[in-house]
Order: sequence, then C-alpha cells, then structure tokens
Amino acid sequence: MIRHAADSKNLTVSIFFDFTKVGNVEHRILIEKLRDLKFSCSALRLICDYLNGRRQTVKDPVTGDISSEITITRGVPQSSVLGSLLFILYLNDFSHLQLNCNCKYSFYAHDLLIYTHTEPKNLFHKLCK
Repeated sequence: MIRHAADSKNLTVSIFFDFTKVGNVEHRILIEKLRDLKFSCSALRLICDYLNGRRQTVKDPVTGDISSEITITRGVPQSSVLGSLLFILYLNDFSHLQLNCNCKYSFYAHDLLIYTHTEPKNLFHKLCK
C-alpha cells in the first residue's frame, strides 16, 4: 500500500505506537472482554487463575541486587504465548473505533500503525483538518 502510494507520487503520513507496557492490562476488564467474546466459564476461571496471585522480583543488571518479592495485580505475563494472546484480545475492540481522518490502521500484537496517503499539495490541509 505504501509502495503503491509512492509510485503514485503520494506521501504516506504514519504514526507508530508500541504498547509494550502490558503491565497496564486490568484483569477485571480483560475478563469482561473475554466474556463478551463468549469464552466459557471454565476458560475464564483458568485465565483468572493464570493471572491472579503472580509474584515477581527484579534483578538490578548493574549491581545484581534483587528486589523484594511483590504480588502482581495488573498486566499479563510478558514473553509468554498466552500473555501475548491475552494482550491482543484486550485490545481487540480497537478495531471498532471510528478514526475521523480517513486513516487506515494495521494492528499486530502490541504494535499499532495508523497511516494515510495524500498528495504533497494536500499534506498541510489533510493534517490540520
């Protein structure tokens, strides 16, 4: 698509978002969204068990000191298949948003690209509507 716009001598204006802070996922909201997606009660209980009661420590890469253990009450486990899937499902309803800029978007895992194509002469007008 971008290549086609460039071949047509159009510009592509894009904004990239990286939602790597999966720690902001609220478990209650995630479970509600999964319920809306028709997850079974047993699957929801399994996911609740997976998310609740997790504990973690952090190691300082410079000093090697290890923090005290804390209970995690938000977020999904990073670098796990299920954690990544739950994060995608948490943001799944993003596709229902109406963008008011004739923009398109591409959403994958925790990355979002919003973009639009325009002729160079219309760039300022299109961005400042």
